[in-house]
Amino acid sequence: MGWEAQLGTVRCLGTFLDNPEQAPAMVVDYAAQQLGFEPAGFAAYGTKEYRWGH
Repeated sequence: MGWEAQLGTVRCLGTFLDNPEQAPAMVVDYAAQQLGFEPAGFAAYGTKEYRWGH
């Protein structure tokens, strides 16, 4: 999910963010829809252990 949000942010804003949790809501919503996640599941993604499995 984090990689997808970063890719969407680059496509939308033209740059990577230092903190992917600051991705615009439309990017997170789109990524979540594509991956079958709830957008709220992205909150605090960087602090969760499962991010290493993605």
